Amino acid sequence: KQWYQRRVAITAGEQRIFWIAMFTSSLVWFILLIKNLLSFSLGWIVVDITAVVLNAANLYGYIKCRRDAKAKVQGAVGSFLGRQLFNSMVSGEGQGTSQQQTR
Repeated sequence: KQWYQRRVAITAGEQRIFWIAMFTSSLVWFILLIKNLLSFSLGWIVVDITAVVLNAANLYGYIKCRRDAKAKVQGAVGSFLGRQLFNSMVSGEGQGTSQQQTR
C-alpha cells in the first residue's frame, strides 16, 4: 500500500492530547492578547490578534470535521444494521415458508 492509503488507528490518549493542545494554544494566545492590550504593546497586539484568529479558524475546522465524521459513522452503522435486519428478515421469511410447506 502507498503511504497515503494506510489508515492509522488513533488512540484515545493521542486524541486527548491533540484536543488539549488545540484548546490550550488558543487560550495562551488569548491570554497574551489581553496582556498586550493592557500594556498597550501595539506590535504584539497585531501578532496576538492574528494568532487568535488563525487558531480559532483551525479549531472551528477541526470541530466541524469531528462532527461530520461522527455523523458519517452513525449513518454507516445505521445503514449496516438496517441491511443486516433486512437480510435476516428475508432469510428468516424464506425458512418459515419452507417449514410450513413440509408440514
